[in-house]
Amino acid sequence: GWGHIFGLPLLFSDHSSPDYFRHYLWFSLIPLALLTVFYVNYTLLIDKFLFKRKSMAYFLIFNTFLITGVSLILFAVRHYYIDVNRLPPPPETAIQAFFGFFLRDMVPLILAVGMSIAVKMTSRYIFIEKELETVEREKVEAELKTLKSQINPHFLFNTLNSLRFVAAMHKDQIVSDGIQALSSLLQ
Repeated sequence: GWGHIFGLPLLFSDHSSPDYFRHYLWFSLIPLALLTVFYVNYTLLIDKFLFKRKSMAYFLIFNTFLITGVSLILFAVRHYYIDVNRLPPPPETAIQAFFGFFLRDMVPLILAVGMSIAVKMTSRYIFIEKELETVEREKVEAELKTLKSQINPHFLFNTLNSLRFVAAMHKDQIVSDGIQALSSLLQ
């Protein structure tokens, strides 16, 4: 998972370079930003705002601030902390700089929000499906139990009537009358 993403730059870095940490930081910034945006959405914003229909605007506002803030932090760390001389030269115009910043930093973060929504909705769907299966199984068990409780008295009543008929055939009126009285109690 995330250990591979953060560990791979360590494997391919020149450990003898004095700028070793700066290079590692350069390669780790985007995964760290994606991790932050994904989990802030997954653990906080989606449950608190997205699944409540009245709060969709708050979800969008908080994500706009989150993505903008993380993007600005990425921009500041890249341009003020990491050695600029080792990076490719900046674009020539302000428009190119804006689109480079937008495409490089903001679009992946927006996609991270979409991915966190997809993962959260999928896990929620699976949870709801399991709950529905449990409710359906409990409903079937309750119906079966009710049906069994209805069948047992009926079966017992029919058995008593058969015994009464056998007692009457053997001309045992006392047994037949006793079974008739018991059958009357069960009705």
